Amino acid sequence: LGNQIRMARELEIAASLQQALLPPTPAHPDFDFVGRMRPADEVGGDFYDVLRDGDENNLWITIGDVSGHGLDAGLVMLMTQAAFASQFRASAQANPRDAVRNVNQLLCENIAERLRDRKYVTAQVFAYRGKGQFLCAGAHQPTIVYRANKKECETIEIPGPWLGIDPGISDIPVVPIVLGPDDILCLYTDGMPEARDAAGNLFDIPRFVALIAEMAQKHT
Repeated sequence: LGNQIRMARELEIAASLQQALLPPTPAHPDFDFVGRMRPADEVGGDFYDVLRDGDENNLWITIGDVSGHGLDAGLVMLMTQAAFASQFRASAQANPRDAVRNVNQLLCENIAERLRDRKYVTAQVFAYRGKGQFLCAGAHQPTIVYRANKKECETIEIPGPWLGIDPGISDIPVVPIVLGPDDILCLYTDGMPEARDAAGNLFDIPRFVALIAEMAQKHT
């Protein structure tokens, strides 16, 4: 019983740390931000971050998901989030392809050689280049963009490698995304489309896209 109480307390502390590392009040003159994370367990492997330098208004948005749940996944999540932040601080104008490649090499070393684990990470970085233009790299869920002028959503597939498996990956596509006035960029992890109702039915991507369009039309 004592061990169970101690473990529960450690998980509670880890969950608090995970929430504390989320961006508190993201701000940029070109965008409004809103975000939320609700782990399936006490500690999850999902993360998102909004990185900005105040002087130049450089901006990166990162999002990712570590395989599995629990403390091990939470630890790899922290590594990944910190690695992307370090890339941003080193060069906010770097090509997102290089950022993903560097983060992958670090994760391969830490996960396989140090943790002796077989976890992997799906993660993307969206590097802002001004005038609504993003350069995106990495593998994750399909990106959803609500187009205000058409009053409908566009689903964008961004191909890329999973991270933490092969340190030698080099073919990392970069996909441009351009947002217009009142467009909405929706990033999420698999907890959204894979949620199930009481009957066991998946929420799925089409329903999610339809809900985003419906809500956006009501508020724009």
